[in-house]
Amino acid sequence: MIKFISPFSAERGMSCVALQVPDRPDKVAVYVKGAPEIVLEKCNSMLNQRIADIDGQDRNSIIQKISQMATTPYRVLGFAYYEMDLNDWEH
Repeated sequence: MIKFISPFSAERGMSCVALQVPDRPDKVAVYVKGAPEIVLEKCNSMLNQRIADIDGQDRNSIIQKISQMATTPYRVLGFAYYEMDLNDWEH
């Protein structure tokens, strides 16, 4: 079940959607897509074979990779995910 949709906005540099998790109806998953440097600012952990906190060195390494990929003719996008309790979402 869709809880919230925020279409892409150039001003925000991202879009997001919040969905009630089908197999865990007591959870809401929020998915974000947008400019990688903007999405990265909102993150405090990353998935790299396991979930780990992002430290300053990780953040700098990610920004460097974003810059390298941005020199190619491909569009670079950032993706993020956050899961929360339905009760927290409703409050």
